Amino acid sequence: MSQRVLNPRECGAQCHILLVDDDESLLGGLKLSLSHEGYGVSAVTRGETALEFISKKHVDLVVLDLMMPGMDGLEDLRRIRANPATARLAVLMLTAKDTDEAKVAGFGLGADDYMSKAFSLDELRCRVLALLRRVCEHVEEPSDLARIPVLSGVGGQGLIDAKDVYFIDGVRNYCYAHTYDDRFLSRLNLAAAEKVVPPNFMRVHRSHIVNLHLVKSGRWATKSQYRLTMGDLAGTELAVSRSLVVETQERLGLR
Repeated sequence: MSQRVLNPRECGAQCHILLVDDDESLLGGLKLSLSHEGYGVSAVTRGETALEFISKKHVDLVVLDLMMPGMDGLEDLRRIRANPATARLAVLMLTAKDTDEAKVAGFGLGADDYMSKAFSLDELRCRVLALLRRVCEHVEEPSDLARIPVLSGVGGQGLIDAKDVYFIDGVRNYCYAHTYDDRFLSRLNLAAAEKVVPPNFMRVHRSHIVNLHLVKSGRWATKSQYRLTMGDLAGTELAVSRSLVVETQERLGLR
């Protein structure tokens, strides 16, 4: 009789797993099994779709098939590790190609673990939990070391210090990080950006996140609209959702 592994909630978080495999029947079985363990699980059948998914949504672990049509698992892994926003994402390679050469290639590109498709569900669940425990137990960087991935040059990528960002506003599936006198485009959507920034940032409105350390003042612009004035060069004013006014004022010491 198989023994049930610890539930991910015992790690203190609802972890989300992305399954990537062109075998839809296998995806269905894995998704059902891991969902029963209490994980949030999504599944895609192409490497290109996986990269798009993790650029827009929070993922704790990718279970990635090596051999797929189009972009294969190794290329997917290379791009995940090359992107500063996903470079530390846990990746478990899953493949029918159980050779030393394939394993060396996967580990060489930064895979965290490797399993052949001749596996038991119990073994998969144990390996998944072991990787996710590292995510749950990961100590976050100090606030002054946090970075936000942005685009630079023609198709290039860079990082800016979160402490230099005054606010972040969302535009559809991407966002802009605003510094004292400039702004930088990021491929992160606002929900993903919210997970990257340190605790002194707060999403005060559905459209923007502010650095509370760089707020100059707050005021009621009208009887129903509360606004923050930022300390940037333009003195940008940002609306606060009515339901968040009290919490915002408390965190700013204005109550």
